[in-house]
Amino acid sequence: MAKKYTEKYYARHGDPRTADWLLMDSPLNIIFILAVYFSIVKLFLPIMMRHQRPYVLQNVMFVYNLIMAVLNAWILFEVRMFAYLGNH
Repeated sequence: MAKKYTEKYYARHGDPRTADWLLMDSPLNIIFILAVYFSIVKLFLPIMMRHQRPYVLQNVMFVYNLIMAVLNAWILFEVRMFAYLGNH
């Protein structure tokens, strides 16, 4: 019944260019994928990781944040140089 309703709805309101795309024929596909994902993340992984020690990621996060800060500074420099050179 739900498939019949969604087919009628998307035939009337859907974009015909996306009709052949993967997972675009019905919203039930995405709802099923999300339900499986959330059940794994919220139910099964906490049970599996119950007796595991937490990871120590302090040094990894420091390096990541440092790299992101340098990358953002470089992007800002490039944008400002492009704006400066674009005015002349």
